[in-house]
Amino acid sequence: MCGPVDCARVFTVGAGVTSFSGAAAWEVNTAGALDPRLVGVNIDIFDASNVLVATDSVAGVANGWAVSTLGASLTPGTYRLVITGTGVRASSMDVSLSLSGTPGAAPPAPSGTPLLQSSTLAAPLAAGDTVFIDTTSVARTGALRQELTFTAGAGVTGFTSQAAWEVTGAAATGPRLIGVNVDLVDSFNNVVFSDLFGGIVGEFALSSFSGAIAPGTYTLVADGHRGSRRLPRRLADAHRKHRDCRAGAGNLRADDRRAGRPRLRRPASRFATGRRRPRLIAGTPRRGRRPRASAAAAGAGRR
Repeated sequence: MCGPVDCARVFTVGAGVTSFSGAAAWEVNTAGALDPRLVGVNIDIFDASNVLVATDSVAGVANGWAVSTLGASLTPGTYRLVITGTGVRASSMDVSLSLSGTPGAAPPAPSGTPLLQSSTLAAPLAAGDTVFIDTTSVARTGALRQELTFTAGAGVTGFTSQAAWEVTGAAATGPRLIGVNVDLVDSFNNVVFSDLFGGIVGEFALSSFSGAIAPGTYTLVADGHRGSRRLPRRLADAHRKHRDCRAGAGNLRADDRRAGRPRLRRPASRFATGRRRPRLIAGTPRRGRRPRASAAAAGAGRR
């Protein structure tokens, strides 16, 4: 989606909460690229009297992502989270807030995406398509494996992809996903490409990968390990659609520059035709993992 972005979410803080910390990541990429691009972003939290409680501070920009953090003391009551910006092309935004204080009597019930999940896109993807793959898991820990199978249709020659996931410190209360790896596997279960670690900015780990692929069936596989806290992670939505305001990122897509069509973490992936470099974006995490080199070409043997 292009144009102004104005998202607001109202939430209530219960008894025992004394403060919060938050983190956000959104794709900025370059003006001349086809990848998602959201600019001029600002995140504020207001109380019930419309008094500003907190505003985010940019932690850095790397690997096509901008990352910011925010935090403040809170008392029980109603608050409003407001996100503004401008979508230049397709837009991807992930935000998480972690509340601190006296824990409630009962732990939060597991919700969101199961840690182990597979899905399939029914319709073939064409050049110009963009798919966001997001996974958000709350109160679940252990091994994570997300698989998305898709078909690259006629005319697709490649993809580009970017991923982001939260890796807050081991002693913190925020989301934490570690040991992440993202692979693109062909129909014979051969690893075609693996993501390359792009570093850690603020509370987010970043990665990306891209390359040439031929029409056919592929599976995007993300592995990792959920820590002992809730963790929003990007890698799951089997629908072809663009989203402006959300938490988590991966996408699959391709754009037609002449038509000015928007495209896009995971995440997120994109397919392109002709000489354009296609791209596949999927959001997945990893901390303390050694960068892996991508396979030289489609059909490379399994590692």
